[in-house]
Amino acid sequence: MTNFVSRFLSIIMIVNHVLILAAGKGTRMGKIGENLPKVIWPVFEKSLLELQVAYAKQLAPKAKIYINLFNYSKEINAHIKKNPLSFENVVVIVEESVLDIGGAIHNLAGTLDYLGNLLVLNSDQFLYCEIEAVERALKRLETLDSLLFTYSVNSRDGYNALKMENNEFAGVILNQDLDDNIEIVTYTGMSLIRLEKMGSAQGESLFFETVANYKTNKIGLENITNFEYWDFGTIPRYHNSMTSLLNKIETSFGKFLIAQKAIDPDKINGGFYNSKSGLKYDDFEIIDKEIFFRDIVERV
Repeated sequence: MTNFVSRFLSIIMIVNHVLILAAGKGTRMGKIGENLPKVIWPVFEKSLLELQVAYAKQLAPKAKIYINLFNYSKEINAHIKKNPLSFENVVVIVEESVLDIGGAIHNLAGTLDYLGNLLVLNSDQFLYCEIEAVERALKRLETLDSLLFTYSVNSRDGYNALKMENNEFAGVILNQDLDDNIEIVTYTGMSLIRLEKMGSAQGESLFFETVANYKTNKIGLENITNFEYWDFGTIPRYHNSMTSLLNKIETSFGKFLIAQKAIDPDKINGGFYNSKSGLKYDDFEIIDKEIFFRDIVERV
């Protein structure tokens, strides 16, 4: 009976599971990233990982949340244990070898008997949209094997482009092969996967080979227009997002950060965040991140 119930629930179009990808090296975060794992870099008062868990709970309130770890697993686990309320009921999976994104998804899917609908989130990016966007995507998922959330950007932003045919995924074009200064559709790092449609795989594998392979699976693209996209995945993007937030506190994401107590409004505009004696987020060069982090590393 239990197995029957599990299989029945797996075909209902809800998000059953969420996987937050947090196993990477953080090589794009410079020297500081070698000592402070990217997923616990602070967004003011909270870490990226704490905020991703909070966002996952907002997007998929009925889902079980998983975090995969490999690099810096000891340091990240220590951070999780120091903040039990932020990670309540979250399952941490420490991988035994490098799996890449495709392998990480299959590793989790195997423990779930490849049942249910999985929402995949990157730990360093926020496609901040309304729950209704996920609900619309779930409706489309009924006729698909998986669905990739996308948005439109300029090719100069450095992202790869997705090829589309009839609103379905038809391949990746590397940024270096794109024309200059054109509008492209890129993958946000957020996707919905029907695990029972995926097929099984073991060991290390790439996302676009064993999970979202357009040659073997029906992959839809959901281009989001009413959203905010906040990227903390490289030092320049982290710097830009942090400084922009100070001037855009009334955005949906800014309000989310206030609700999660990640930003204290009293510290903006001449307060702690902008003061020379505390955290200074403006008028400094990227190379001076060591000075920037001197006052905040202990906070996380």
